[in-house]
Amino acid sequence: MECGAPVAFDDAPCQRCDGRGYRVFERIVRLSIFESPVSDLVKRFKYYHGWPIGELLARRAAQLDRVRYLLEETDVLVPVPLHPLRQMVRGFNQAQVFSAALGRLSGTPVASPAIRVRNTPHQTFHHRTERRRNVRHAFALTSGRRIAGKRVTLVDDVFTTASTLKELANTLKPARPISINVLTIAMADPKNYRFESV
Repeated sequence: MECGAPVAFDDAPCQRCDGRGYRVFERIVRLSIFESPVSDLVKRFKYYHGWPIGELLARRAAQLDRVRYLLEETDVLVPVPLHPLRQMVRGFNQAQVFSAALGRLSGTPVASPAIRVRNTPHQTFHHRTERRRNVRHAFALTSGRRIAGKRVTLVDDVFTTASTLKELANTLKPARPISINVLTIAMADPKNYRFESV
């Protein structure tokens, strides 16, 4: 699983990346597919101040071999930052809550080497191309010290088209991390049919 998408059986061709993965990431690991009950939990966590759900999902993720192996090869976790205005309205950053819980469980440090400088519109209802355009130049590197020469794992709640994660990874590259991986709670439908609900 180069991109983390589900396949019908071992060695089956991947509908999302055709076995090539994403050049900017070494590995992508997910807790689940974005379908019930995980999709319901993510929505409650994200939109209804469900902080304890983030802790619960982190504990579940830490029990999975694929997540444990990734964390063993991670020097620092980097949650996808929210724009300050959106974080103020929401009250928290769900990726930060999930990362902090995983960091405590695994002993992996959490860093915030970048900030979100553009308050981009929600990605919901945007087509893949529009999503890429929407997040262009959305982040700025503020301090590369914590990730320089480190194996970095970006953490987000839902992986859809990877536009946000790719933009963040490209923002971090001048700090010269050894590698960049992705850990996400859920991955949207690999054929891109249900991105509107994410």
